Amino acid sequence: TIAICILPMNDFSLWNGENPGHRNQYELMAENILQGRIYFDYGDEAGLLEMENPYDYAARYAQGKYYYWDAALYGGRYYVYFGVVPCLLTYLPYQVITGNDLPNDIALFIFAILFIISCFVFVKQVIKRYFPNMSISYISYLIISLLIINGSGLLFMASYADMYSVPIMAALAFTVCGLSLWLSALNNKKLRVLKLALGSLCMALVAGCRPNLLLFSALAIPFFVGEIILAYKEKRTFKKTSIKNALAFALPYIVIAAGIMWYNYSRFDSPFDFGANYNLTTNDMTSRGFVWDRMLPAAYSYLFQLPKMTSTFPFIRFADFDSSYMGVTIRESTYGGIFAYSPLLLLIFVIPFIKKTLKKDKVYAPVLILAAIGIITPLLDAQFAGILQRYFSDFSLMLYLSAALILLAIINNVKGDKHRYVIRAGLFVCVIAMVIYQGALIMRVGQISDVLPYLFWY
Repeated sequence: TIAICILPMNDFSLWNGENPGHRNQYELMAENILQGRIYFDYGDEAGLLEMENPYDYAARYAQGKYYYWDAALYGGRYYVYFGVVPCLLTYLPYQVITGNDLPNDIALFIFAILFIISCFVFVKQVIKRYFPNMSISYISYLIISLLIINGSGLLFMASYADMYSVPIMAALAFTVCGLSLWLSALNNKKLRVLKLALGSLCMALVAGCRPNLLLFSALAIPFFVGEIILAYKEKRTFKKTSIKNALAFALPYIVIAAGIMWYNYSRFDSPFDFGANYNLTTNDMTSRGFVWDRMLPAAYSYLFQLPKMTSTFPFIRFADFDSSYMGVTIRESTYGGIFAYSPLLLLIFVIPFIKKTLKKDKVYAPVLILAAIGIITPLLDAQFAGILQRYFSDFSLMLYLSAALILLAIINNVKGDKHRYVIRAGLFVCVIAMVIYQGALIMRVGQISDVLPYLFWY
């Protein structure tokens, strides 16, 4: 799986650092941190500050203003609004050790490895925690893990291995790693304090990568509430072991939160402002606002739109976006709604019918939490940023984890070879759909069109 992940990583000069354009912001961040500052200069800040609204793209274009694309302008200085954690963990150490800039595709690959391994571990820990007596084939375990991995947008981000994909990939990696460590701590008391601390550290680091994915931390409630209630009943809430476990869980969040809040305040005069609204892009994010009319196009594009098929290889192209909404909706090419191309996710719609089964296996709460935030997140993405293919990774993991838990609960409760055959057949269909869609998607955006252009002509 790791080897396959390398294949779509194009040798685009934009990705590998040879011609970075505006995509070298993490490299700039590392350089400036080594110089003792958290901002960078571009030489045009004074001209922008003369404008009534420097965030107005049309005004910048009309006045011929020179500026650094997609960087955050605040207080007369440029800042990188992308999460600082990927820089601190990869770009900065690489620059200190080698004196060179770390290409974005290498940084993404590092986090992709952690994500892939963590997904296999997570499914294994879920089975141990919630389905300890379940009879499941090793092949089924591998397939479920692979569906989660590929369904989360890994291959697409490998095709677009730039600074936009790196923080998303890092957040996904830390999320699944953190959840795996939490479950491992619950499954095995050995090294529990260390596992809790490392798990919370990973989950907290998500805030410094892709803050909206911090919503995964809500899984701590169904994961640990049973342990808390049991400790209370056994009157060991304030015993040394319980206090150590509580501190191991909470302290990483506190420390990381303090560091990120200081970092935010130092840049944007607010501990809760990550600076995304100050970026110089196609639209004025400072006055974007919350508009209910954006919800329906977002729900359709992100969740339900059918992929656009053509008669030319690789038989998929970006989906149309026809809307009667008369305001501004930021949109890049997308390739169908996630429920339309992911048969496994249709299991989410059977939740009301298998409520008792999910409750019996104690996965009802995690399933609901993951499904809820997985559906709400794309709607919020469309409000605050837009409709973009890479944003599918903000919510696809949530939906795939929810569907995986539902599937495991079904497998755990079915009886008879006939039912198991149906499940295996369903898994096969999901795999085929995933291979066709993901394969067509990365070929659609990959450099194979430069090698065999006649296959892509339409």
